[in-house]
Amino acid sequence: MPTNQPTSSKIADHLSSWASEDKDTVVDIFGGVGGNAIAFALSGRWARVIAVERDADTLACAQHNADVYGVADWITWVHADCFDFLAQQKQQQQQQQQQQQQQQQQEQGQDGEGNGNGAATRASSSATSTFLPESLALQPDKTVIFASPPWGGVNYGEQDVFDLSTMQPYNLATLHAACWQYDHVLYLPRTSDIRQIAKLVPDGWDKIDVTQYCIHGASKAMVAYLPAKLPKRKPRGGHQVASA
Repeated sequence: MPTNQPTSSKIADHLSSWASEDKDTVVDIFGGVGGNAIAFALSGRWARVIAVERDADTLACAQHNADVYGVADWITWVHADCFDFLAQQKQQQQQQQQQQQQQQQQEQGQDGEGNGNGAATRASSSATSTFLPESLALQPDKTVIFASPPWGGVNYGEQDVFDLSTMQPYNLATLHAACWQYDHVLYLPRTSDIRQIAKLVPDGWDKIDVTQYCIHGASKAMVAYLPAKLPKRKPRGGHQVASA
């Protein structure tokens, strides 16, 4: 869902302080016309800002907008489906872990005949060459995902409390399943059922940040700040209201 510029700036400020200092990459997986990615770049907080957009015309518009704001060179643009992009990241990370394990086994002399294991390692290395370049590779412990998906569904806009399981084309479960290994931020309808969001809180966390962003006193969206599945820092925050 497109985010207006005042709200984008508020979210960028909040995200800058919410994310732990070791996070240096933010990925806007529904890049759209670039509003959020531009705000992230303007914040100066991130070493890398990556925006993923599957529609070529929309991506071209986003690149133009970034040029207008003077941050075109600060954003890496990816023309792809975001779910494919994240799935490829996961595949690459798994293969790298396998390679590291094989290398450790070799170094510790636990792999039996060295030639056999070495051949397997070389085969894995060859497969890795078909994966994403280093400039696009993500490290879960250093990355935050931002998702502002399109909204819709049966009777959307008519429900006092919006059932996120009916959100189309991507419901809450689909979004969380793609992002759970990263700290991730979900931009959701303002009437979203907060009880459904609460079910996503990882073990070891008492509460998470869920913020209503308002313009002139009117709520425009609810944004959930969700840690990765494994807790990494002391939880803070709670339900908040931010005005723009």
